[in-house]
Amino acid sequence: MRRSQRLIATAVVIALSGVLAGCAGGMSSFDPSDLLDFLDTKKKLPGERKPVFPEGVPGLEQGVPKDLYKGSRQEQMDQQNAEAAAAPGATFRHSARELLALSAWRANDTSAARQWLDMIANDGQTPPSMRSRAEALQALLPPVAKS
Repeated sequence: MRRSQRLIATAVVIALSGVLAGCAGGMSSFDPSDLLDFLDTKKKLPGERKPVFPEGVPGLEQGVPKDLYKGSRQEQMDQQNAEAAAAPGATFRHSARELLALSAWRANDTSAARQWLDMIANDGQTPPSMRSRAEALQALLPPVAKS
């Protein structure tokens, strides 16, 4: 019985020494998936591997497109279109005003948000549900400074 315990302990020490040796700096390039290379049946193509487009894909700009920058021309056009949709008599003016108010509130532009919310409140044809949402957003805005 004692002999089998020693045999088990020796096997455990040998197994752990291999693991601990793998943690040392000498085997820093050890990759366990290399042990499974015999399962790989694909034939390796000869030659050196290089990136196809090292400077980036031709015809595409790197990083964030310019039209997504703040204050871009597209953003200004979108703002003008939204303001045109919010004009008196426009079909979707109520929704456009609400979106413009939310956009201004998100951009921390309280004066613009207050302007759009006042337009919603002063329009007699504003639906009641939208009026209540505008009042809730108005309550979230900081109070107007008295001068």
